[in-house]
Amino acid sequence: MSRTGPPVRRLPQFAKDYFDTLFGFDTRTLQIFLASDGSYQYLDRNRMPHVLDYHFPCGTGTVVPQHMWEPLQRGDRYRHVQGATLQCPIFFKQRGTLGIPLQYAAGGYTDGIESGNYQAPLGDKTTTHLSLSWPGYNPFRQQVEIKDSAHRPITIAKLAEHHRAQSIGREDITIVGLVHVSAGTWMPIIRLNRGVLLPPN
Repeated sequence: MSRTGPPVRRLPQFAKDYFDTLFGFDTRTLQIFLASDGSYQYLDRNRMPHVLDYHFPCGTGTVVPQHMWEPLQRGDRYRHVQGATLQCPIFFKQRGTLGIPLQYAAGGYTDGIESGNYQAPLGDKTTTHLSLSWPGYNPFRQQVEIKDSAHRPITIAKLAEHHRAQSIGREDITIVGLVHVSAGTWMPIIRLNRGVLLPPN
């Protein structure tokens, strides 16, 4: 792994809370570094790097802030979040660029996605839900198939194709990746390509 500076001293609190839940321990104990490709990575016990997140420089678009989806009932929150096995975030990179334009993903133009032919690490379920909480819009939640007709996990490229625009121009949006927020739910990481898209009146 190529490092560009000293270890990251602290993650933003919302990110730390999520990764504490993901890993099941206080992530301040992880050795986290900012790599040369803009990714925040940690070293496992074998000193192998794993991507946690990415840094978005100014001028590269706006990441849409979302409220993390979670079950309403306390027992369900424990069973499907705190007590569940969650997967690490999945990021889409196409020809060295982070993210894939939604118009390409929805149209099936996913050639060039790094590791696109690899099975997507989505866990052992047959279906899952994609949940979107865009400020100013009604929450969106859709069930999708994550295994193919042979009951094998779908590929990274096929996962990217599951995304669809909802009342927002496809040309305005880049799908950066997905975050596993509960046993049966993933949330897309969305970036606006230009400006700030205001909700409808």
